[in-house]
Parts: sequence; structure tokens; C-alpha cells
Amino acid sequence: MCVYINFALRILQSNHERLPKHAATQLADDALMQGRTIIFALVLALTAALSTTGGVAQKKVGSARAGDISVSEAWIRGVLPVARVASGYLTVTNRGSVPDTLIGVRAPFAQLGQIHTMSVTDGVMIMSALDGGITIGPGETVTLSPGGLHLMFMDLTEAPPVGSTQPVVLEFARAGDLRVDMPVSKIGAISVD
Repeated sequence: MCVYINFALRILQSNHERLPKHAATQLADDALMQGRTIIFALVLALTAALSTTGGVAQKKVGSARAGDISVSEAWIRGVLPVARVASGYLTVTNRGSVPDTLIGVRAPFAQLGQIHTMSVTDGVMIMSALDGGITIGPGETVTLSPGGLHLMFMDLTEAPPVGSTQPVVLEFARAGDLRVDMPVSKIGAISVD
């Protein structure tokens, strides 16, 4: 846009000698006003485009969507470089009319990914894999958080660096594979912040 305005002003300046002074000034003022109007319209259009998605899901770190399934607030708890396991957390929402099941997880930094539950029985913490996965009913939201359901990354090939973002693939029975870029929090964190 600035290129066009500069071009118009250069033309006006080159014709300045041929036009009466007031005509050249009026033309320059008109061109400047037109340029400002065009810039204002472009700013409004850009603002409107950025403030709405037009039905298309915006991609941001820790969020993703596939069909009726959306994932938000996804993150990985940071671990020491020598760690063999890491855990991940997220919120899954099913906006559809049929249930879907989170059946698996995989990540390039782990040889094995599982969905785990954690409970305390007689003062003993028990963590175990959920063989059937987690079913998310129509209109339901399920949160995987510290102390409960979570993703377990095992046999790490490398510890995900704190502050990095890691690609994780969630496997759903109906929605299929859904890639989520998950930020890695501080070591021992209880939330993504």
C-alpha cells in the first residue's frame, strides 16, 4: 500500500511544475486522503479477519482439533535429563453426537506411550495403563491432570527439554490421529504455567 501512495506522490511531484500551485497541492491532499482511507479500510479488514476464525479452528500450542474432537491445555511435565518416563496432561472435548475413545498416544521422544490412571488404595499410589482407553461421550469433556488420568511416555529416547514444544499424536477410535504440539513445563510442575 505504501508503495502505491509513494508512487502517486512521485507522479504528483513530477507534474508539480506543470500544474498551478493550488492544483498540485489539492491533488496531493486528495491522494493522501485516499491513501489514508484505503489504509484504514485495510486495517479494519485485517482486524476483522484476525478476530474471527470463519469456522476454521485456529492452531495454537497445546490445542488441536479433528472432526468433533478438540484438545486444549495440553502440556508435558518437565523431567531431569536422565529420566526414563514423562507424563502429559490435557483436556479433550467431544462436540459430536457419538462417543469417541482416546485409545493411544505416541511421541518421537518415547519408545512407548500409554494412557494411565492413578489412584491411592490403602495409602499406596497405584498407577496402571487403561487398556480400553478413555471414552469421551457426546458433549462431554474429560481432563487428564496430575494425580488422575494422564498420558505416560516411557522408555524415553531423550528427555523433552524444558521450554520446548513436542509433537504428540493422540489416537482416537473415530477421529483418527490428532497431532498436538505440547509445551514442556518446568520440572515437577503441577500445571503448564
